[in-house]
Amino acid sequence: MPEFLENRIEAVERILININSVQDCLIDVWDNINELKRKPAILNFHDYDKIKKLAIDGLCTDGGHHKQWYLEEILKALGQNLEAVRRGVDEEGYDWEEGIAP
Repeated sequence: MPEFLENRIEAVERILININSVQDCLIDVWDNINELKRKPAILNFHDYDKIKKLAIDGLCTDGGHHKQWYLEEILKALGQNLEAVRRGVDEEGYDWEEGIAP
């Protein structure tokens, strides 16, 4: 086989190895993105303060329906879809009465 042809074949093999490396890296990035999507978001200080205030206000409020409202607001502040949570709880045989804003 002529030398120039061997050089071309070696060059193509190196390119294919590099393409496979890039493909492996992209698969790793994709896997990491999907893993991050499954994990709950990290709360920032503003969210923490909001949740703390909702909890304290709920504790200082009379009436079960008002306390329910605060619990629902805390779930929302935690980034939860209230309807999805409710459906999940309902599937387990539980439910709750909707809260009333104070």
